[in-house]
Amino acid sequence: MVKRALITGISHSVKDLVEYVFNKLDLNYKKYLIIDKRYFRFEELDDLRGDSTKLRTVTVWSPKYTFETILDEMIDYWMSYYKL
Repeated sequence: MVKRALITGISHSVKDLVEYVFNKLDLNYKKYLIIDKRYFRFEELDDLRGDSTKLRTVTVWSPKYTFETILDEMIDYWMSYYKL
């Protein structure tokens, strides 16, 4: 599988990821997942994101993927893999 960097400067939560994927699959995540607050890590940074400013400046690079497009590609891959 090809690895791709997604350094857009935009942060997303795990909940954002879960909601997007479950909505894409036409499922309600609340029916399948239980959120256990014991596993929340309150000591961690609230907003952690990559900064690709130097990379963009030095190499004239820009991301080709968004949060949604990378998730769509992953969903498509696994749906194809399991032939669903």
